[in-house]
Amino acid sequence: MAWTFRESLAPRRLVDFLYNQLVPLAMIVFGLIGLWTVSQLLEPVLQDRLLRWTAPPVAADSPVALVLMDEDSMQYLSERYGSPPWTPEVYLQLLQAVQQHQPAVLALDSYFTSQEQHHSHTWLTQAMQQNPNLLVGMAVGSRQPFNPRTNPGYYRLNFGITNLEPSNTDGVVRSLRPYWVYADPRLAGVFPSFALATVLEYANRTHGRGSTSQGPQPDSANTSASTSWMIRQEDGTSLHGAKLHLFPENRPNAGRQLPLNEQGQFILRWYAPLTGQNNPPARTQHLSSQSSHPIIPLWQLLGTTPEALALQTKLAGRIVLLGAVENLYQDHHPTPMSYRHMGLDIQATAIENMLNGTLLARAPEWLRGLIVLVGFVGVFLLRVRVESYGRTMLYTASLMVLYFWIVLHQLIQQHQLLDVVTPELFMIVGLLAGTLWWARGRDQMVHQLERTVSQLVSPSVFREIQRMGEVLMPGGQRLEISSMFVDIRNFTALAENLPPTELTELLNAFYTAVESAVFVHRGTVDKYMGDGVLLIFGAPLPSVNHADQALAAAQEVLHTLSALSRRWQLEQRLSFEVGISLNSGQAFVGFLGPTHKLEYTAVGDTVNLAVRLQEHNKRLNLPLVISEYTVAYLTSSESRQGLQPLGEVCVRGRESSIGIFTLAGTAVSEPFSATETITTTPDAPIQDHAFSKHSIADTP
Repeated sequence: MAWTFRESLAPRRLVDFLYNQLVPLAMIVFGLIGLWTVSQLLEPVLQDRLLRWTAPPVAADSPVALVLMDEDSMQYLSERYGSPPWTPEVYLQLLQAVQQHQPAVLALDSYFTSQEQHHSHTWLTQAMQQNPNLLVGMAVGSRQPFNPRTNPGYYRLNFGITNLEPSNTDGVVRSLRPYWVYADPRLAGVFPSFALATVLEYANRTHGRGSTSQGPQPDSANTSASTSWMIRQEDGTSLHGAKLHLFPENRPNAGRQLPLNEQGQFILRWYAPLTGQNNPPARTQHLSSQSSHPIIPLWQLLGTTPEALALQTKLAGRIVLLGAVENLYQDHHPTPMSYRHMGLDIQATAIENMLNGTLLARAPEWLRGLIVLVGFVGVFLLRVRVESYGRTMLYTASLMVLYFWIVLHQLIQQHQLLDVVTPELFMIVGLLAGTLWWARGRDQMVHQLERTVSQLVSPSVFREIQRMGEVLMPGGQRLEISSMFVDIRNFTALAENLPPTELTELLNAFYTAVESAVFVHRGTVDKYMGDGVLLIFGAPLPSVNHADQALAAAQEVLHTLSALSRRWQLEQRLSFEVGISLNSGQAFVGFLGPTHKLEYTAVGDTVNLAVRLQEHNKRLNLPLVISEYTVAYLTSSESRQGLQPLGEVCVRGRESSIGIFTLAGTAVSEPFSATETITTTPDAPIQDHAFSKHSIADTP
């Protein structure tokens, strides 16, 4: 039958476990996963703002120059050659006009070549034959799904793919593919992007004449002018993940490694747009928000004007990107810098990033997760251990500012892109979780203290304490109180003659009688000390008439215990006598002890003296002894009536004597004058009342 009963409880315990443990844990886990997902969606937005805020201007010695066929150039050429489309000869003349300025590489954007559709680009073949440094960008639609581990191998460097695509669903271009894979039979194979092909062509054109400060650094002594630069993708073995290795074909260990993200793309480090910079050319001011690189209109390179001659030294040895900015071609893309960013300038940014080594390396996922975990746990533990909410807020804000400074430092100095939203958000979540945990622990402690105090005071006093709230907290305060010690006379002899059951019954009846009498007068039980009880008045709730309450409670206790003793004597069980001592003064009152077992108690000489006065109570055979300090604290004239002075006595551990009183009419076992003193060893140390009753020696 018992087995059946336990069997019936098993499903209920399982339901309780699922409801109380697994369900809250699952909600927390799913909540954190959802928070991580949302923060990762917000991450690119804030990183865009950070990149825009920290974007430097393009250097004056930039190796890249933009030559654009803008509206003014179209008008100039229309006046000279008639309305487009123009013949191939016109385009060849334009290329020759640019080549007169001796650029290292002339990269032709696909939107420039698209102006001559009806000739099917046959003029490009002739142009590449006449211009060995010419590189043509092509925009192609069909391709295979991109495989970041595909080895590009060998390819023709005079073609590059100009396609740009957004990094995620928001349509913003933040990164660039290094190469593309196509399945179209007419264009099958692996082709570099327009920017990467331009960089490789620039390296091939410049390494024989000595390396530049921006480009890759080949060893001209060990490479010939016919050496081609190659690329190879390497799997990530370092903090920054996979890399694209640019190297001379006969020196695979030389060259430069460019970081790639998880999708095998370059993350671009953007430059500040021309908007706000000093005096962009008047004819290109309308393009200042679409470009970061200075723009040279194509018409300025034509002819032998002073402007054209001045530009010859400016373009010599540089990469010249030639394209068109007519609105007809819609070569604009949203980027972190602008909603309408010129496609040719995006290519120029990627080229300059590769040459200067400023491509961004995104931290790997494990490091980003570790940063989030450390931030969350650190702030959580900080909140749990620091009690002050204001200090925790200050520390958390300082940590968030410090982390943001680290993000800026890594971005500007190390070109590493760290998450911003996720770690900062999880620090805030750690603060909230720590606050909830701390509040939960505080509530548990308050409940523990409430249970403790509820057993020490009357229900009415306990309700007042609950309303005050601050009383039920660890620690304490210094208060003026009255302390009462109630002791059973000759308890040792009684304990020897009573069986354990009757002794337990005696003590329980004694404790109950004292407690009920004291609670009537708003007293508090400090502790039960074997055959004695220590009580205090004026705490936890402060009271100005604590001495009056203590004296009234003492009379109530004497009356109650006397009735209990007479009743037991009539039942022929036993009779007993008690002694009560009172003292008043300042004491430290509060919750003391281990965290898991706090006790409400009073500590100080005021309490110790009340216990020690019990020795003289026995000597004089009086039921009540009151110190002069308690008499001084009495505020009611009714309480002072009936007090009888007994003289001065010396108390163990005190050098000076104190006066004692009792209630009028109390019988004394032998004559006692006011000048007589009862002494014990004055140099004996004061024993704290927290020890057992047996630490107080009876006077022989």
